[in-house]
Amino acid sequence: MTLRVNQSLAKTAASVNYPSARPLRLIQIDAPVSSRLSRDNGLKPPAAVTVATEEYLEVEDAFGSWLDECCVQGPNKTATSAELWDSWQRWATKTNEFVGTQRRFAQKLEDRGFERDRNRDEQGKRNRIHRGLGLVM
Repeated sequence: MTLRVNQSLAKTAASVNYPSARPLRLIQIDAPVSSRLSRDNGLKPPAAVTVATEEYLEVEDAFGSWLDECCVQGPNKTATSAELWDSWQRWATKTNEFVGTQRRFAQKLEDRGFERDRNRDEQGKRNRIHRGLGLVM
């Protein structure tokens, strides 16, 4: 690995009066070294940091909490997009969570694996539905 001092930054830093007793070291990593570090995961965070981040994101997952509290999942379950959106809005408002847009909400459902489809109700009206997800009554 080749590290070299960036001379122009060093001259600029030397011209400024820093109160520190130690000299300022400015290191620049060559581009090939930088890309190799990224490619080889040389800058990978420690496992403890990764685990803590995952745990934090799970706790802070408002959408996942709504799914757990208000929905039931299963291959034969369906709910209309309007029913799901209404449930999400009520739950998010009650828990002081950001509601967002209906489009983003539908995308989150698809990202979680709930397929979007259309069907007809008893009166023949077409509805947008999500398969694999129903509402708790």
